[in-house]
Amino acid sequence: MADAIKNLSDDNTYVLLVEHDLSILDYISMFYGEEDCYGVSTENIPTGDGINMYLDGYLPTDNIRFREYSLVYKETYVPDMLSDIIKHYNYESVEYNTSEETSSTFKLNVNEGSFNSSEIIVLLGENGTGKTTFIRLLAGLIPNINIINKKLSVSYKPQRITPKYKGTVKQLLTDKIHSQLINSQFNTEVLKPLNIPMLYDSLVENLSGG
Repeated sequence: MADAIKNLSDDNTYVLLVEHDLSILDYISMFYGEEDCYGVSTENIPTGDGINMYLDGYLPTDNIRFREYSLVYKETYVPDMLSDIIKHYNYESVEYNTSEETSSTFKLNVNEGSFNSSEIIVLLGENGTGKTTFIRLLAGLIPNINIINKKLSVSYKPQRITPKYKGTVKQLLTDKIHSQLINSQFNTEVLKPLNIPMLYDSLVENLSGG
């Protein structure tokens, strides 16, 4: 895919890609930086080094450390322990009924079925085919429709947010957590690592769902 995207670019064509996979971005050309501090383009850096510099928080070519710590990802897998944990859980099957939901743009028909509490299920499909509506049905978030005959705990994060706050991020934090906002430890351990100060002047209603 990276090759295909890269081949789209020529002297008269620019490709702008928003991606969560740093390896893809670094292979093509990744930009990162901080306003009035530093900026990096991986275009002339060997593939992989751009990611490593970002994770290290240090630019050896410019002798700049832009983060006090490195981002380190460790993978741990203990199969015996994992199987022991699984044996101690009593997984159950959850059944759902036939249902129909009609909106202004489509009709969703759900056939009865079931899923096991130990399963991880992925819904795939084009936009507008009813994936989110189906999850909302399971979560009981659509009025007067209950397709599950038992109490089911569902954690649901909407794809889009509709904030009612009309001010900036800084104003919202000042209103809600003023004491923490002026706490130096909170700033060091929470706000700065999450890059919240960069959003201070942004309007809350303009923020993306992510």
